[in-house]
Amino acid sequence: MVRETRHLWVGNLPENISEERIKEHFKRYGPVQSVKVLAGGGVGGEEGSAGICATVAFVDICSAAKAHKADNRLEDRCLKTTYHEASLSALSSPQYTPPIHLHREPPSHQYTPTPPPAPNSNNPALAARSPRFSG
Repeated sequence: MVRETRHLWVGNLPENISEERIKEHFKRYGPVQSVKVLAGGGVGGEEGSAGICATVAFVDICSAAKAHKADNRLEDRCLKTTYHEASLSALSSPQYTPPIHLHREPPSHQYTPTPPPAPNSNNPALAARSPRFSG
């Protein structure tokens, strides 16, 4: 089983397709971070497959899963999709922007740890170990 990621490889795209047109098609499933048309078939390509391919990076995994499960057709072509890991070179490119992570706001109050209880002065063994009660 292939691990779900927020990156999809998309194959069987029309020859004259633009990155903007691919983004327009896939944004119906959720926010698209980036699209890159690949030369020579890319990572998920099959030998002898028609069309060109691209990678689509969604902002979140849920959007990528919706797009992957859907029946995608573009200009009378049935598109092929598969999950893939982004390469390190893609992550270091100037076009790459890290995904947006939704997070909760930090608490408005300052965290103050509870101090440990003071040793019992009635217990000579504890009092002897405490600097507070040593004479």
